[in-house]
Amino acid sequence: MGNLRFILFFVAAAVAVLIPLSASAMNIPDASSIMRDLEQQKMRDLALPTFPKQPEKVVELPPLDPSKSVLIKEIVFEGNESLTTLALDLEFANQLNQNFDFTRMKNLADQVGFFYQKQGLWAKAILPQQTLENGQLIIRIFEGRLGKVEIEKSVAEGEELRFPDDRIRDFILNGQKVGSTFSILEFEDSVKNLNAVPGITASAVLRAGEELGETDVVINAANAPMVSGSLSLDGNGGRATGYNQATTSLSIDGPFGVGDQVTAMLMKSEALTVKSLGGSYPLFSDGTRIGLNITKVNVAISGSPESISGTYLLNLSKPFKQSTDMNVTGTASLTRKDTPDEVTADVLALNGVFSWPSTFLGFDSVNSVNLTSTTGFFYPKTNAEASTNGLYNKFGFNLKQALTLNDTDQLSLTLMGQVAFNNLDSGEKFGIAGLPAVRAYPGGEATGDHGYFFSAQYQRQFGPVFLGRTFFDHGFVVKNQNPWNDEAATGNYVQLSGVGIGGTWNLPGFMVNADVATRLGRNPVAQDDGNDSDGTHRNVRAWISVMIPF
Repeated sequence: MGNLRFILFFVAAAVAVLIPLSASAMNIPDASSIMRDLEQQKMRDLALPTFPKQPEKVVELPPLDPSKSVLIKEIVFEGNESLTTLALDLEFANQLNQNFDFTRMKNLADQVGFFYQKQGLWAKAILPQQTLENGQLIIRIFEGRLGKVEIEKSVAEGEELRFPDDRIRDFILNGQKVGSTFSILEFEDSVKNLNAVPGITASAVLRAGEELGETDVVINAANAPMVSGSLSLDGNGGRATGYNQATTSLSIDGPFGVGDQVTAMLMKSEALTVKSLGGSYPLFSDGTRIGLNITKVNVAISGSPESISGTYLLNLSKPFKQSTDMNVTGTASLTRKDTPDEVTADVLALNGVFSWPSTFLGFDSVNSVNLTSTTGFFYPKTNAEASTNGLYNKFGFNLKQALTLNDTDQLSLTLMGQVAFNNLDSGEKFGIAGLPAVRAYPGGEATGDHGYFFSAQYQRQFGPVFLGRTFFDHGFVVKNQNPWNDEAATGNYVQLSGVGIGGTWNLPGFMVNADVATRLGRNPVAQDDGNDSDGTHRNVRAWISVMIPF
């Protein structure tokens, strides 16, 4: 009951803060603009992956005893098949013509094993009995081979695992086969791809095989919860469609026991309804998934024509690399956009995401480069003067860096935007205002064919419950790539900036997000009466939401 009062208090606070002090005429958003803002918000909210810090292998060797050392002039490698002798010679050439005692020889053999691991291979290097005649050191290599793949199921009595055994084996054996040299990189990718299958969780254990040099893989698989979701209550809508919004998201994982997933979303405010239904399936055993999503947006504002827009999206996604030092994923999608009366556009988008850990200015960081190339054809002739119909192209980017300053503090930098080569329809433009961008302005305040948004955010963890932050937002757009008359060219370049503070409360059973921002400078696209596009004039804007997972 106490939690419920807390939720109602925050929703009421959102309503109170967001009621405009003064109001006038406002711009009416259409359904395609609403959909654009939702997609841009999703892009901004993309979380960076985590890369566990790898411990440095530091070997401290005792002082060299010259009386028990030998000058090594040549290193002979035996048993290597996966790596060529030339590759090994080049890697360890700097060890020649040095004095080695037994401890250093043993360490050199260990270094050969580490070198195999860096190449993603499993191997053990030893020192066989030898005379070290003429300064020749022999290192014998036993390359590990993949043995059996066993599956241990952790399920309740009478319950079936919601993913077939043969598909689990296909995932683990992707890129290698039983009896061949055991590839650590392929194995790690396979386990990550398997664990990403909706409906199950999976972990792997390696153990010695029955044959010498073989390594068996034991997969422990269990069912994950089939149904999960969340309810979100916020005051982050627009004046035209209603500030107060409720959003329900639902995910059903593995309902048919083949790694499938069904998702649904419903967003509702006074004059806005967004419905989304999607599904995906693991097409291959390398993490490739095919997905289908249908989204409908309905804007029904009293006194204005109803605006309805729909998208039908088919996508194919694949993780190309998932390692301790780099993640690479790619997605290709085809989208058809329509209204109840006509098809409005067909769109092809190619997306690549590259993420990696690094050190910047002495601080550990995680970096991400997200690039999207979009080619589409817009059919309607409703704005022939602006030349928004026909073939269009744009290039989108989303660059992120998160710097870990210490155990509690982090600095996050974001640069996202797009470059367009044509005048675009409203649904394809880039917005620099509202919750997805400069938080000191209402959503839809300034959009353009191309532009960028930059944000610097400093955050600190205050105990286990509260995360505080302060931020700077800045955006720039060119409203029309190719102005068609003097009016379209007037005020074609727009910049907005703002600063603010906020916080996230992770409480038992729900989470609260709140941001308060104020603008820097005046609004260059204000209406004649000085108000913003939503008909209000507030130098301080608040964004509050409550999310309840289930």
